[in-house]
Amino acid sequence: MGELGNTYTGLSGKTKDDFGHGNAQFVTYMNVYSNSIAKLNDTDNVEIDDHQNKVQYGDVFFTTSSETPEEVGLTSVCKQLLFWL
Repeated sequence: MGELGNTYTGLSGKTKDDFGHGNAQFVTYMNVYSNSIAKLNDTDNVEIDDHQNKVQYGDVFFTTSSETPEEVGLTSVCKQLLFWL
């Protein structure tokens, strides 16, 4: 995978106080879990800063952990613009 692109995990440096408001949106675990194509209406708001990564059209999301082995490695693709990760 490293030869195809970069990988990122979660919203680094965020606390619970940053979520539920803000001008940016982030892709939730349940969005990836439930949809093979990430849905803009299944995102949540978050306060962002310059350290966050902008998700681009065509990016692929992976579930890297879960409660069961069957739910690890699920994928969803970004077919819309302007998500934050």
